[in-house]
Amino acid sequence: MEEPNVEEILEDLAKEKELKIDVKHEKWLIHAINKRLLYKKPITLFTRLKFFIYNLLDSFSLKADRYFGLGHEEELTVEVIPVIFFDKNNK
Repeated sequence: MEEPNVEEILEDLAKEKELKIDVKHEKWLIHAINKRLLYKKPITLFTRLKFFIYNLLDSFSLKADRYFGLGHEEELTVEVIPVIFFDKNNK
């Protein structure tokens, strides 16, 4: 399976003038978003367990910026967005 390389694709699009960006990729600044998972108390033991398992699996996954090959040659900024979980039974 071919690995996606967004930087290379953007460079090709810029050379073909299909995208209005600078051909010199040294001038690029790419923005990415990561999530930070939080939970709102009170939370049941079962919901806390689901949250823990999800966090564990998420920690093993490849983040989107690395999967798409971002940040190797160009500058990369990462914004962290909080995602809050709560137990619908304990509002």
